[in-house]
Amino acid sequence: MITKPAERAAAMAAEIAKQRPDFVALHEAWKLTVEGVVVEDLLQYVLDALKALDEPYELVGSVDEEDLNITRPTFPINFHLTDRDAILMRAGGDIEIMPGGVQPTLFDKPIDIPLPPPFNQIKAGYNSVDATVRGIPLRFVSVQSM
Repeated sequence: MITKPAERAAAMAAEIAKQRPDFVALHEAWKLTVEGVVVEDLLQYVLDALKALDEPYELVGSVDEEDLNITRPTFPINFHLTDRDAILMRAGGDIEIMPGGVQPTLFDKPIDIPLPPPFNQIKAGYNSVDATVRGIPLRFVSVQSM
């Protein structure tokens, strides 16, 4: 069940602010759209909460799974749930993203899971960023989990 996403995002932002990592991987940073209007956006809530805490983080890469799009005659509301994994980077520090260094990748073949359609297949992938942090080259990788 999706409950109190803005409060959870504020708690995540507070922990990020406390630890101050150079990169942060966010998994299942979903967005809920109803009738074409964004109703909830966990990724945006985290970014807004970080901004409110004066923490300079920016989105550098994300990979989106296919929308779960449900429209049924018995349920007349059309909604989309987009599952996203994202990488945030601490801005304003001694970090330089390499040219072409952001690689969001969604695998072509879906993963089959034992649930009824449309929940029986999910897409998976990874997100990576090649950067130089305080003069040291590194690759930060975030793998989508099921």
